[in-house]
Amino acid sequence: MMTLILVLACAMIVFIGLLRYDIHKHKYSDAAKAKQLADDANKNIKPE
Repeated sequence: MMTLILVLACAMIVFIGLLRYDIHKHKYSDAAKAKQLADDANKNIKPE
């Protein structure tokens, strides 16, 4: 039982890590897209 819990915990950590890496990779894969995201973030921060 302990081994099963250990294996599931490791699998969950790896899965979440890959998921986060995948999202990060796609979000910043395109330089122009990254700049657009940064510009949008700056617009949201500045007061109107």
